[in-house]
Amino acid sequence: IGLEGIEAEDRKQVLIADTPEAFAQKIAEVGRNPEKIREMGTAARKLMEEKYDRTQLIASLLRRYEDLIRQE
Repeated sequence: IGLEGIEAEDRKQVLIADTPEAFAQKIAEVGRNPEKIREMGTAARKLMEEKYDRTQLIASLLRRYEDLIRQE
């Protein structure tokens, strides 16, 4: 539920788990691999900048409004 609507992938940009125990296990796994943490951080930032940047969201919304106006 906490990630619903965000196009992130488990172990690529975020860690996803169904239970607190599973989440703790994943944190422990990446905690032993600093390079994986850096890779995930870089991928997460890229995803947010490309998909969820305010400027991008506004431009997408304006395009949708323009499409609706043209349909009338």
